[in-house]
Amino acid sequence: SIRRPSSNLPTHAMEERKLTTPDDVLTINIGGKKTTVKRSTLTQVPESLLAHMFSGRWEQRLDRDEDGHVFLDFNPVFMFKILNYLRALRISPVDHPPSIPVIDQEQQNDFDGLVRYLGLENQLCAPISTTDKFSLTYSGITIEREGASVRQLSLGLAWASAKKVVSMGKAVWKFRIDSLPKDGWIMAAVINAHAAPSSESFSCESCYGWGCRSMVFVQGEYQKFSAGWVGFQEGQECEMEVDCEGKRVTLRTFGQHYHIPLRSSGPWRFHVNLQDAGSVVTLL
Repeated sequence: SIRRPSSNLPTHAMEERKLTTPDDVLTINIGGKKTTVKRSTLTQVPESLLAHMFSGRWEQRLDRDEDGHVFLDFNPVFMFKILNYLRALRISPVDHPPSIPVIDQEQQNDFDGLVRYLGLENQLCAPISTTDKFSLTYSGITIEREGASVRQLSLGLAWASAKKVVSMGKAVWKFRIDSLPKDGWIMAAVINAHAAPSSESFSCESCYGWGCRSMVFVQGEYQKFSAGWVGFQEGQECEMEVDCEGKRVTLRTFGQHYHIPLRSSGPWRFHVNLQDAGSVVTLL
């Protein structure tokens, strides 16, 4: 909790106000459990409440325990998971952030509530798993299994888009490549929901996705460097996540994560481009 400055703070606490650096090592009492953490870990998400609390400007207003350490009346198990995530985030590459902490289902809402209070929801709130159906297609593709699958009927480029539109937060589509003919080609992507795709929708300026033969598309342009991406194969299951606030789309498959920065605005739909007769993609 936050309160007005105390006039009877210990001397060492008063001195902390005068000079703070990112390398400061702080001892914090969290719900009765003490931990030591660097200031730079607490402040690395600049616009968060947690960063403001430990920026050095407001620290004197935080509650203190009998030893003069900052006291946070939070669930220590939750807070330690948050701190461990922030520690990992500090040393992780921008395109490979750490995994979101695993929380028991019955405690997820309480954990997310603390995360939102601290202003860390863009980093730590689990994305919404989107149950979706295909609803829009180009000539040559048929929708099957009540919208769960799309099938390419003949040779030639065609596209299909899912129904749901995502304009804020995070969302995840799970999908599987059910059929991919030899030397066939498929692209899976997010695309602006207001776009009017052509048969070559991979080239749409609001298309961000991954295709066979190591192809990666950003704003409809083929990228020479694929960051290890090699393409799809028959039977492959994938997750595609769009992060509207973080401006990034992520593909997860076979234990690997691939990331593309979003350089244009949504709202977004899940989208596929198919080329070969018999190709099938299914939303799970």
